[in-house]
Amino acid sequence: MPISVERRRAGRVTCRLPVRLVRGGHVSYAETADLSVGGARLRLSLPGLDLTPGTELGSVARRIHQRLGEAFVAEFGWPTLGSLVRRVLRIVRIAVVPSDPATVDLGCELRVPLELQETQALGIELPTAMDASTSSGSEDRSVFLARAVLMPPRALCRAPVRAQMRELRPDEMVLTLARPDRLSVPQERVGVMDLMLAFDERFGHSPHVLVMGSDEPLWAGTARVSSVEWQQAEELLHVSLKLDEPLRSEELALLGLS
Repeated sequence: MPISVERRRAGRVTCRLPVRLVRGGHVSYAETADLSVGGARLRLSLPGLDLTPGTELGSVARRIHQRLGEAFVAEFGWPTLGSLVRRVLRIVRIAVVPSDPATVDLGCELRVPLELQETQALGIELPTAMDASTSSGSEDRSVFLARAVLMPPRALCRAPVRAQMRELRPDEMVLTLARPDRLSVPQERVGVMDLMLAFDERFGHSPHVLVMGSDEPLWAGTARVSSVEWQQAEELLHVSLKLDEPLRSEELALLGLS
């Protein structure tokens, strides 16, 4: 049975709230796709970032990094509440939106969790952190399906990087890099945006992937980066890749899936 690449976050509530994003002299606008007391998924318009729909994720990351950096101030519900609900957000994930190529999603952590009075002012009811922890289930994020190797373009003359394939479906896979320092990002600057830019510089928009068995290759092909997520506590970088061509039934069987 294919393993879903969708990572549902416990305690998240789907909602559409206008959000003003501020960093230095840059002001951008977004809306929430979902929200919890400690995190938010923000949806930004690419035209609002002066980018055209369908722009590669690496180029989107560069523009967002220029405007927002790794952390920024967000004002939730700003048209009516002004700066009443104001938080510093840190980006931990950037992803394309398959259903809307004119937007991009940012997964963010709130430096300080939202308080009850603030969620009431926003007109939403969010589970508490305790409720979220009891409903999060027993997802084992340490289980891997196979070893993989990410191959840079030959013209760049750079060494390949080992990874682990932790999720798979016919048209997408998720690879985990346990040593993102291999991407040559200074330790003091490690964040999802810096890692995304370093990954794009090393592998380009469509890296070549080699999936390994115990003693021989199982599959090889190219894929397009669809999301990058950084787990700082575990120092794990998760990269979702949309395959250029869906896996055939015999390839799925070779990889142990039906």
